[in-house]
Amino acid sequence: MRQADADTSTIRTARHEARWARVLARIFAALGGRVVLDAQAENSVRLVNPHGLHLWTHRVEVEGVANLAHEIGHLLFADRLDDDHGLDYSRIPYDLSTAFGREVLAEELACCALSCSILAQQHFEEGASLDSTTVRAAVDEWFVEQIEIQPVFYQSKIDLDSFRQLISTFVAVEGGALVRKCDYLYVNLSDWMKRIGAPLEWKIQVRYEVTELWSLYLMKVGIVRVESDTVRSSTP
Repeated sequence: MRQADADTSTIRTARHEARWARVLARIFAALGGRVVLDAQAENSVRLVNPHGLHLWTHRVEVEGVANLAHEIGHLLFADRLDDDHGLDYSRIPYDLSTAFGREVLAEELACCALSCSILAQQHFEEGASLDSTTVRAAVDEWFVEQIEIQPVFYQSKIDLDSFRQLISTFVAVEGGALVRKCDYLYVNLSDWMKRIGAPLEWKIQVRYEVTELWSLYLMKVGIVRVESDTVRSSTP
């Protein structure tokens, strides 16, 4: 994780959450998406106006700002609005022996990193230390939630332990590619913020990498991280 110099201003977290909600929603709006924050949302992007007769073509339903940040990541990769970002759910479970399956997982993990960064950014802008228990707990909890719903996309029979091993292998071998995926998201998010007219000082100063988050996750659940030299030959 990289951190810029701390901002001397201190504003209540609720204001920062509202600010980032507005920024991310405006990016979706620029492409015709209407964002709805609802605690009971299913976290989805749905085509609701196929003929473009109204201002909005898609409805983006999310539970909160962290969920919206994750969806923004997928939007940045796709560079267009589409139902569930164009993912073909008929191909579930995705096959990691294929280029398509590996691409889906790499983008998913990069989106997890982006959303963790924006979540931590909100605390950082409040004046909190990124090493504080509060920030670490918030990021850990959010990353765990994102990761532990993923087996349904990659396994016919859900087995979290084997899924963790699968991800460990993937992260160890694909570390460089994952860094490039994250680079792409951070650069393109900054570009979109300029397009929608966000003030220059509104930028992400906190950046997590997938490998960092995954190592922290494994320590949290008590698993030793797989090293790339031992798994490189076994990865598709």
